[in-house]
Amino acid sequence: MPIFIPTHSKSGILQPLQHSAHSEVNCILHFPDNPYPAYILFETIGEIIEFMNNIKISRQMKTLNHMTTKTLSVILLMVFAFSVQAFAQAEGNSGDKAAIKEVIQSAYIDGIHNLGDIQAIKDGFHPGFNLLIKTQDEKLTELPIYTWIESVEQRKAQNPNGPEEKTTVEFLELDITGDAAMAKIDLFRGGNKIFTDYLFLYKFDNDWRIVSKIYHRVQ
Repeated sequence: MPIFIPTHSKSGILQPLQHSAHSEVNCILHFPDNPYPAYILFETIGEIIEFMNNIKISRQMKTLNHMTTKTLSVILLMVFAFSVQAFAQAEGNSGDKAAIKEVIQSAYIDGIHNLGDIQAIKDGFHPGFNLLIKTQDEKLTELPIYTWIESVEQRKAQNPNGPEEKTTVEFLELDITGDAAMAKIDLFRGGNKIFTDYLFLYKFDNDWRIVSKIYHRVQ
């Protein structure tokens, strides 16, 4: 087995000194990070080779561990940054979702379907809104919001309290990307589903407004 004998004389990286009477090999080993070399007594040349290989592997492992630590640090930093961004985005979307639901409830459900506040309808729908209607003969027609509001006003004049059975809504999906959004909703009246609607919205001056609608009527 190798025997370490410290020395305070500087020398080269592994230099053979002499063969002892017992066929042992004396060497001086100098580490770059240690200013003081050491005498090492080996029994065979094979021990020298094995010893040096072990040193090489040890240093490679230290380098690998250092690289792994740096890599993990970078990964953790990226995960943290992504988590903060995702949290901020979720918080922002949470406020937008609440605002979109409020617009749909007040302007569309309570306003249009339940013959509610006309001003709430005008606030919630963009003046350029169009209801896209697929006809039975496979054509597409448009109903602008001002025509729809006129219809609501006429029905409201005949029935100021609105329909006896109120329309209710179930929000199935809200998809928001920047200032654009889509809401998929089911409408119910008297406990029965009557429509599945797709409402499209844009955000104008921090206010969400409905700009278009397509739908499926439940038979």
